[in-house]
Amino acid sequence: MTLKKILRILGKKRSAEIAGTGKSSSWHWFQTGERQKVPETQALIAWADHLELNDAELGELVRDAHRTRISVMELLASEDRGRVGPRSALRRDLAREIIEEEMGRREDTLHEMMVASERKERYLSRERAERERITRLSQYSEKLKKLRRGNAGDN
Repeated sequence: MTLKKILRILGKKRSAEIAGTGKSSSWHWFQTGERQKVPETQALIAWADHLELNDAELGELVRDAHRTRISVMELLASEDRGRVGPRSALRRDLAREIIEEEMGRREDTLHEMMVASERKERYLSRERAERERITRLSQYSEKLKKLRRGNAGDN
């Protein structure tokens, strides 16, 4: 099923009702050329559910909607490059993806820093315990030497 075929079957009023949008949305869906707006995926799914389309037909509808969106964007880009830039859905999606990836990297870095900090704390704790052990052993050694000297003088 193509987007045009679905829109023809449903009509303006019914397509808006099923998608849960206003009349102005449906008006934009029925335009042609650069004025056409492609419905969001949730609208496509609502229509597919209403018309009881199978998964293959839904996939065909989604692919056709994507092709239509790209062709409209190409039309806009060929006429006015400045108009497409900030309003481009693809650019917005790309920006969102970049931000999510950057946040993931930050979380990974923070996790690595926390792990490194815990390792450092464990290392310092072991080193402190080792220094205390060495100090204790040297004190015992000094006491032992004094005892030996004291015992040597008794002979």
